[in-house]
Amino acid sequence: MNDTHLLPLGGSGDWGVWPSLVVRTTGMPFDWLDTSDMATPDSFEEAKEAALRQLATAADNDLFRSALAWQNPLVGEQVRKGAHLAGKRRRYLRRSLAAYVSRYCAKNDTIGFFGPSVWGTWGTEPTRVTPAGRAPRSRDVYMELWAVRALARALRLRHGLDPWVVPHVAPGLDLTSDVFPLQDGSQLSVTPLRRAVLEACDGTRAAYEIPLGCPESDAGEVRDEVRRLRTMGVLSTDFAIHQARRPERQLRGQLMRVSDVERRTAALRDLDEVVRAVAALKNHTGQPARLAQALTAAEEAFVRVTGERAEQGAGEFYAGKRIAYEDCVADLDVELGPEVLDRAGPVLDLVLTSSRWFSQMIAAEYVRAARQIMADDEGRSSDGGYPFAYLLAAMSTTFWDDPVRPADAACAELRARWTKILRPNADGSPTTRTTAEIRDAVYEMFPADGPAWTEARWHSPDLMIDAAGADDIRAGRFRVVLGELHSCVNTVNALLFLDTAPNAPAIRGWIDREIAGAIAPLYPFSTGHVNSRTAPPGAHLSPLCRYIGIGSEPSYHPRSAELIPITSLRVVPAGDGFRVVSVDGTFEEDLVQVLGDYLSSAAVQSFGFLERRDHQPRITIDDVVVCRETWRVPFTDLPGPDAKEEPVHAFFQALRERLGVPQNVFVRVAGEVKPVYVDLANPLLADMLWSKIRRGRERVPDGDLAFSEMLPGPDGMWFRDDAGQRYPVEFRIVCTDRKNHD
Repeated sequence: MNDTHLLPLGGSGDWGVWPSLVVRTTGMPFDWLDTSDMATPDSFEEAKEAALRQLATAADNDLFRSALAWQNPLVGEQVRKGAHLAGKRRRYLRRSLAAYVSRYCAKNDTIGFFGPSVWGTWGTEPTRVTPAGRAPRSRDVYMELWAVRALARALRLRHGLDPWVVPHVAPGLDLTSDVFPLQDGSQLSVTPLRRAVLEACDGTRAAYEIPLGCPESDAGEVRDEVRRLRTMGVLSTDFAIHQARRPERQLRGQLMRVSDVERRTAALRDLDEVVRAVAALKNHTGQPARLAQALTAAEEAFVRVTGERAEQGAGEFYAGKRIAYEDCVADLDVELGPEVLDRAGPVLDLVLTSSRWFSQMIAAEYVRAARQIMADDEGRSSDGGYPFAYLLAAMSTTFWDDPVRPADAACAELRARWTKILRPNADGSPTTRTTAEIRDAVYEMFPADGPAWTEARWHSPDLMIDAAGADDIRAGRFRVVLGELHSCVNTVNALLFLDTAPNAPAIRGWIDREIAGAIAPLYPFSTGHVNSRTAPPGAHLSPLCRYIGIGSEPSYHPRSAELIPITSLRVVPAGDGFRVVSVDGTFEEDLVQVLGDYLSSAAVQSFGFLERRDHQPRITIDDVVVCRETWRVPFTDLPGPDAKEEPVHAFFQALRERLGVPQNVFVRVAGEVKPVYVDLANPLLADMLWSKIRRGRERVPDGDLAFSEMLPGPDGMWFRDDAGQRYPVEFRIVCTDRKNHD
């Protein structure tokens, strides 16, 4: 691997860090949430009135109302009518508003002007950061991938465009023999006519042109065969639309090939109606009422054309619900100095060493799971091995969805070993260790010669800085806080980030150099794992990688890269593990390497330091906080789910007094996807949390709450706007293992 682009990280020489990083911050100031400067109220009613005044700061702001127009138009409309101030639903509306203020002012989520990001760099001079809170440097509105796919399907059916759709051969099918397996396990014989049709479907010919590619066959028989193969999923039926910033351009390009002028004109007119309505959204920045009207108009146009609902994922907090979204580049210049990298580097050196070992444990657990699956389904094996397509189908939920996954065993062992190394103070007080005193134990307890698969050479820590101000950082008066460590993955190779990188060609080159030869699946949209802006798939699909064709949707692999149909692959024993081989002998690779992209998905949010306990102290290594203080409270210790606002507020105040939980915390509720920020002294935020607890109890009755201290807290938020208001900020970096994978 050519790693001259990497900056050295730590002292071992094993690790490098990309010179570019992603800065993620909130689009609204934390001060809209903070009550620490307010006088301590004497009663619940006084506390509630103070919280309502604080909430009004956001609710009356056009920036916040515009965010609501994007995220929750019904709540936004009610706020514009003042329904949160009086009326039967005011408690529900206040909870909803509190949840959105909490998200927009305290969480570094990257979406729209309420969660902008920007690329920064590691520099050779002391840290330099321009002020927060300015209007975005650039912003644009994009159509959701699911919406464009729905448009493509509707236009095909509405205007009878089947003859002009290019039928693509399903990338998962191996067509090299006279009988090939379909992905449902059945076999399909290849007649001379069928062979001619499949060869004519080269990804460039429209359906009406296929007979021209089969000059020795009857045109009517060819058309009938195309219809049969489409019905069986051998050939694609719809226009090919894959993840891109402007997927509607893919659709437009294919519509332009429709030779029937009347149909082409009608289809383009329908497409343009929706595209123009979406583009008009850019004209209403800072005008929440007009933005809401424009969003409604765009959705009405979408419904008129498609006949489908103009939303998906209703009720999912982080789903791409609307037909369009906005992304913004923050107006920031960020150059982190060597004082930050020098402080974080030695600790990250050891943490990443354990993450490398973690990749080996993840791999071992999934190999064990694969062995059990194949043993339980022994009848499907043959002399050629076990069909990889069946193995992947059986394992698919274990990477993401299963309540108990093979990754959990690896995570438990990782936490057990780190707990032994860090030795948290028995009295629960903050624990400080040094890299010097734990280094030998780390190398002894986390031995690994290299990452277990190619992509596992990447790890993406989120770093925060706890300081009084930027001058304090430059003067060395700060500590680093390790947020999430996204193990075995490059989290910036996602469309929402790479699309805005000023040095995107260089970054693509780094990816090519670092993972050449890796194997990636071509995730079908139908799996539910592909959306408009995040991975999978990676934003840059390297031509130096190899791609596994899966499903019947058209392939989107780079044309110069190797495509391997999944139905051509078999799993065979090899030593203590397994190899994946193609039936024609042209491909052979270790099972772990073939599963690598899936294993990265299993690992990405599984890294942790300490074994689960009711109370975990803050752990600091040198000047880097690696574990924030955490308290766990089972649902069974909470009041009944129908508790009113005042008893809920009183409960949390008593909890703070009894356990020492700070006022400012992030809370993870069992059954919920993401943690939420809560000021426990704020009755509105406490009531918002209570509504999530009520939902969590229904999903996981024996679950619990995990309270984690907010760090940096209000006093450590050094990132400020021109008015002195504070903004949370984090830096997402990419660390590369210089050792080769096994």
